[in-house]
Amino acid sequence: MVLILHFKLIFIAFSMILLFKVSLGQSPEEVFHGCMEETGVPTEIIHKIINHDSGFDDQRGKCFEKCICIGLGLCDANDGKLIPEMFIKMKPYLSADKLSEELPKCNEINGTDICDSIHQRYICFYERIPKP
Repeated sequence: MVLILHFKLIFIAFSMILLFKVSLGQSPEEVFHGCMEETGVPTEIIHKIINHDSGFDDQRGKCFEKCICIGLGLCDANDGKLIPEMFIKMKPYLSADKLSEELPKCNEINGTDICDSIHQRYICFYERIPKP
């Protein structure tokens, strides 16, 4: 019962954050569920990701971030680079100038694989561009 409640809360929170259709024709909810299924990410890691808590070293969590990032068009599917224009579109409350300035710096970070690279770039993003 608690697990079902956690999934519902996660689903609602994620849906509220991502209220736009993805260019691939999938809704954010479809991307979210597809990535959960694809990676087998544990619920506690999803909670950390939603709360911008990067304090985990779980490969499934990192690959979940990659799947979401690429699925929503926020990252390039080939190299995992964060796409500033998409972040500007998705997060209009953040400074477009700051995003354009800082995201290329984050894109210089390379991890052990594409999942880790995207995870490290997200850490950089949240450190360099805090929520107002």
